[in-house]
Amino acid sequence: MASKLDDIDLQIVDSLQENPNLSHSEIAKKLGRSQPTISNRVKSLIKQNHYAAQFGVNFQDNRDISLIRIDARVTNPKSFLDRIQLCPLVLNCFKGTGDFNIFALIATTEIRGIDSVVDQLFLNSPDVQLFKTEYIDTILNKLVLPIDPMALSMANIKKYCDSCQKCINYHSGPTLLPAGSPKSGLMVLK
Repeated sequence: MASKLDDIDLQIVDSLQENPNLSHSEIAKKLGRSQPTISNRVKSLIKQNHYAAQFGVNFQDNRDISLIRIDARVTNPKSFLDRIQLCPLVLNCFKGTGDFNIFALIATTEIRGIDSVVDQLFLNSPDVQLFKTEYIDTILNKLVLPIDPMALSMANIKKYCDSCQKCINYHSGPTLLPAGSPKSGLMVLK
């Protein structure tokens, strides 16, 4: 069972969030604690899943990679999440409450054509009753997410998806729809 975070733990997490490159000695000096105390607490925070360092792309100021949010009403969320997690284009997916119960983040270097991927994952899924897509153009705070660099380029997306064999529709569904298809859930920006 995870223990509750105390003030020292919160100060350590805050320090690491401000600057993940701080050494344990620098944090110890900043907080007026010993280096072994800080090291032990950081190990404990990591072991209890209270803190994790993650490498990836910082989307806050990155204009080379677009971030798309998809909200969906899904009849069988567990089944849908089990299938969509296999797609390397999906950075993360959340189950929530309300009119839409699934929220997904997809990244791409080419906004044109992403509707084909959205169609493949959402429109062609029997679990999805309704979905909407939103282009995220401003991110207030640092947002670091791991990405699959090979999956980002829409120039390679059809080839990538055809060779992936993990897609929700790989064995039974249609091939990717052309960009701007009338069935698309996302309008192509010009």
